[in-house]
Amino acid sequence: MSWSENDSAEFVELGPNFVPDRDVQMQILCDLIPSLEGAHVVELCCGEGLLSAHLLTRFPDMTVHGYDGSPLMLRRAQSRNANRFKAVLFDLAASDWRTFSFPVHAIVSSLAIHHLDGEQKRELFRDMSQCLSPGGMLAVADIAQPATAQGTILAARQWDDSVLNRDAFEQAQWNLFRYPDPETDRPSTLFDQLRWLYEAGLRDIDVYYMKAGHAIFGGVKPL
Repeated sequence: MSWSENDSAEFVELGPNFVPDRDVQMQILCDLIPSLEGAHVVELCCGEGLLSAHLLTRFPDMTVHGYDGSPLMLRRAQSRNANRFKAVLFDLAASDWRTFSFPVHAIVSSLAIHHLDGEQKRELFRDMSQCLSPGGMLAVADIAQPATAQGTILAARQWDDSVLNRDAFEQAQWNLFRYPDPETDRPSTLFDQLRWLYEAGLRDIDVYYMKAGHAIFGGVKPL
């Protein structure tokens, strides 16, 4: 997976204008988290800690363990979220971090897993399912590859129409359905990802949001 500190800085600058319904997506992710006193939530690729901040505001007794590959982003996330946020430097594609010393009540990720190829996603879902406590939730907000050429055209058009600064969006060639970059972006179909969640042992699998090729989906580890 090719990602640099420059990519992180660009996402911080441009993401608020280029991600459809970004605040809405964060609120939906918060709605999916079990409300448990003293819960531990793992956020994969936490970036500058915006989603973590939403979670910690919603759940005052929660601890968020924010994992990211960028030291710059982790410093910003730690500064934003203070002592109920635990920063961890990691490589999403590696496997050496996929055990935890605390009970994991939920795992969340936003706009990151599409950087993995299909088999890597499948393995990640399997490993995260094994780490979840019974009743725990895996919730993913990410870009999903439409299954057909026509679907890709529609997703690209909808994404263009949903951004706040279309001129800058086009100049940055941010729309991966229109400007694919296989070295960085490897989105899988929503169908495949739901199937992989089921294969990983999760149940109550559902889709909670879908717009312009961006989806929120997840599943629960059975009790």
